[in-house]
Amino acid sequence: PHPHRMPPLLIIHSRGDEIVPLSDALHLADIARSLKTEPVIELYDGTDHVLMGAAAIAANARVDDFLADALRLPDP
Repeated sequence: PHPHRMPPLLIIHSRGDEIVPLSDALHLADIARSLKTEPVIELYDGTDHVLMGAAAIAANARVDDFLADALRLPDP
């Protein structure tokens, strides 16, 4: 069956990825929006499929921030 909703979504992708095209990441974002979830999209330049160096460090920090926000309990 087709899902009716989607959890919070972080998409991290390199603009230079030749293995998984950027269009796939953007298509996933469109699917999320169709399910009433606004994805967070982080795109990185200067790297390919595997993020390295500064891009990897920035992406790891973004994942930490995203999970902290997504897992935060609402105020009572």
